Amino acid sequence: MKKKTIRLMVAFFAVVLVMSGFFAWAEEAPAETIYVAGNADHYPIEYYDQDAQQFAGVMPDLLRKIGEETGIEFVYLKPSHDREYYVKNLQAEMLSDYQLTDFSAERYGLTYGPVYFSFPDKEGAEAVRFAFTPIMDEAVKARILEGFDTLSAIQREDILLSNLSRQKPPNTKWMLILCVVLAAVGIVAAVILSILLRKNRRKLRNAIYADRMTGYKFGNSLKMQKDYNVLISDENRCSYCTVDLAIENFIDIREVYGYEERNFLLERMSYIIDNHISDLEMFCRISGGNFILILQYISKQRLLDRLQAIDDEVAQMLKDEGREYKARLIHGIYFLAYNDRDMNQTIYYGVQAKRFAQKNQLRYAIYDDVISRMSGSDREFGREARAAFENNEFIAHFQPKVEVRSGQIVGFEALARWQSKKKGLLFPGSFLPLLAQNNLLSKLDFTLFAIVCRILRQRMDEGLSLLYVSCNFSRDSFYRLDFVTELRKIVQEYRVPAELLEVEITESITAENKEEIIAKIAELKEDGFTVTLDNFGSGAASFVDLQRCQLDAVKLDRELVSDMESAKTQSVIQGIVELCHSIGVKVTCEGIETQEQKQLLEQVQCDVAQGYLFFQPMPYEQVRRLVDQATEKK
Repeated sequence: MKKKTIRLMVAFFAVVLVMSGFFAWAEEAPAETIYVAGNADHYPIEYYDQDAQQFAGVMPDLLRKIGEETGIEFVYLKPSHDREYYVKNLQAEMLSDYQLTDFSAERYGLTYGPVYFSFPDKEGAEAVRFAFTPIMDEAVKARILEGFDTLSAIQREDILLSNLSRQKPPNTKWMLILCVVLAAVGIVAAVILSILLRKNRRKLRNAIYADRMTGYKFGNSLKMQKDYNVLISDENRCSYCTVDLAIENFIDIREVYGYEERNFLLERMSYIIDNHISDLEMFCRISGGNFILILQYISKQRLLDRLQAIDDEVAQMLKDEGREYKARLIHGIYFLAYNDRDMNQTIYYGVQAKRFAQKNQLRYAIYDDVISRMSGSDREFGREARAAFENNEFIAHFQPKVEVRSGQIVGFEALARWQSKKKGLLFPGSFLPLLAQNNLLSKLDFTLFAIVCRILRQRMDEGLSLLYVSCNFSRDSFYRLDFVTELRKIVQEYRVPAELLEVEITESITAENKEEIIAKIAELKEDGFTVTLDNFGSGAASFVDLQRCQLDAVKLDRELVSDMESAKTQSVIQGIVELCHSIGVKVTCEGIETQEQKQLLEQVQCDVAQGYLFFQPMPYEQVRRLVDQATEKK
């Protein structure tokens, strides 16, 4: 019994020793280590202290504080003039991105963290934040971001203040001399230091809360977050949206016209935006030519009208001021949900929508409609779109074409709409780019063409007057080997005369295999189709191409039409019309919205016009009533 008891006691103490060793090991386990590529020469934001042999400044202090909160150890890699080397070679999880360009971010797959301070300098680099590289673990990234969020406004302010009042360490020799001088004038130095600290604190607050270039709010600051929380409550949250309004060609304007012109543009834009928002809304500039607007909205269309009004006023301002350039404005929109309490996250959604719009050459993009699918469920969108084709959710709306000389309707253009069972009526800007990514553009083209033929057949069967309808076809469709064959098949299926149908092809295709283009157009014309070249004037096609392709008509590029009031543009349009008429090609202008534009079209003898001045796109039932009324009058 004694031996058994002794064995049990030995076993017990062995377990205790093992477990105590385990817990001791667990307590002494090294913290999670994150490697950071820093900027060695950007005082006071971040710099390398030669004497201390370590990085110092605002960013290292921020990381040090976060390390205390999260237990994560942040280790700066050896200072290098080529920090991106560490990213390319998968050595750094984080990168101080204060001076990085968007090009670098896209090139190396970086994702930005939120802006933690806004600190404009003479070079215009404002955002104090970090970027995460592709090798950063998402769970650790979430802990880091959570750690930043736990820092109070006072803590963040103190970090920046302490670095503003701290001089960059000089050489040791000069440090000794400085100490002697300070000893001799200690009292005076103390007084001066006190004054400087007070000035720096004021400087700090101005840097965080105001934009030195415009005088309005700057940056995703703590103050703005407070204003956001006061402005938006659980009761009204769903009536707000965030808009990332960006000057797409901002860098070009700065490089060509200089920093003074850049400052002029930012100041005037801020003034215009401020005049377009109410006391229950807010805006600020977050970087470069990017503005964030927190707006109320009643409907999507009214919001788009408001943004268009801002765009128009900016364009008019530049024209009135005699500027030679135009500011190309794009918008990323995010409609707040009931649980959107984090302003940074809502801004992030708006930024993603803006980037999508920029990438796809759209004037605006809405996060809810598109970008959420882009960020993780392209396949799901593909399935949803294919189901929509099966369920006949893609429909045609029609915009009347008007003869400029007589004002009579001479035809219609078929335009795609998605009558989604989940989201209601969607416009092309919210689904065409994703259809292209899923190789479904061609399917949409032929679906719309079949819808048009079915409607024409229905009118023929009912003995109604015939319509002349144009359909757009993408590059994907045109370069299909069976393009012409497929059109013939659909026309034959519905027994519709090809003479009632106009095939619109984009000008950009003329930059490629011209012999193939000429052959296909010849086939289409032989079958009776009218063929029009869309977006003419954008630079891809020449008048020689028009003559060789034997086109029936051209539709002028919207950029030309939108700038019609310019004397130079009028001369260009006049020349295009005259040359086209000389080779028997008709000219259509779309996007006509003012009486002045209409009068100019009459002066240059343009043939056909489209635009909101005449008619908006409409469903077929409205077209039917419109045509019937016109027929009765005759």
